[in-house]
Amino acid sequence: MKHSSSSGENYEDLSPQERLERAIRCTQQARECGDDPEQYDAAERLLAEALSLMPKEPVFKENYVGFCSQLAANFAEDEDYENAIRYLQCVVTYAPDDPEAWLDLGTAYANCNMAIQALEAWSECLRSIKRAKAVERECTETIAANVLLFARALDLQLKVKEEKKSLRTVIAQLITALKTNGS
Repeated sequence: MKHSSSSGENYEDLSPQERLERAIRCTQQARECGDDPEQYDAAERLLAEALSLMPKEPVFKENYVGFCSQLAANFAEDEDYENAIRYLQCVVTYAPDDPEAWLDLGTAYANCNMAIQALEAWSECLRSIKRAKAVERECTETIAANVLLFARALDLQLKVKEEKKSLRTVIAQLITALKTNGS
């Protein structure tokens, strides 16, 4: 796999030390972007570049995932769910076993009236909990509440019978999984 920067520079030409130094510089430059919303994209690109330079170093993954998680939370708090979704998708790409990220992604999708995507994200949340074999009661209860609330809203909104049947099947599976994980 060929690694290169957003400017097209080939990372394979760099020594391990040069890659590390470049990753550190990218991280420092990202931090210099500060809390300026106009610099979020630049900071995200820099942290993504640092991660691609040093993919096996956990600190660069943690920096990238932490940054994207924080931005997603900020956007969700401001009810800018489209941007929250964008950054949460980055989080789950690099932290697929993070149930909280999947829960938040499902909630953001639900707030954008993206029913299928919300249910899929919540399903993945349950799978990630099961994979971790560490069910957090509060997380499970929140998922259950979201699924039930969303199911009621769908019953009121959906007009097409076949869509209702399909979604009811997914909801029934989620509820069954919640009962299994909650006990």
